[in-house]
Formats: sequence, C-alpha cells, structure tokens
Amino acid sequence: MIKKALDIRERQLVQQWAEINNILDFRLKPELKIALKNIEKQRHQVMRDREVLLMEYFG
Repeated sequence: MIKKALDIRERQLVQQWAEINNILDFRLKPELKIALKNIEKQRHQVMRDREVLLMEYFG
C-alpha cells in the first residue's frame, strides 16, 4: 500500500509538471518557473521517502 501511494503521488506530480510545461508562451508567466521548481522538489522528496520506506519495510 505504501508503494502504491508513493507511485500515485509521483504520477500526479509528473502530470502536473507536464501540464505546466506544455503551456504556450512560458516566458510571459514567470510564476510557472517557480511552480515547476516546487513540483521538482516534491518529486525528489517522494523519491527520498520511497527509498527510506522501502528500506524500512522491505529491506
């Protein structure tokens, strides 16, 4: 269940990142760059959490 929840969260973040990245005329909306960086930080946190939890429960 933990692995599935982490997979779902990562998929959501990838989808959000793709939606923002596909917006036309990106240069006119500087806040989108900040949003992308925040999504990337969250993805990295999910990956770190995945490693820790999988080692704790399955390692």
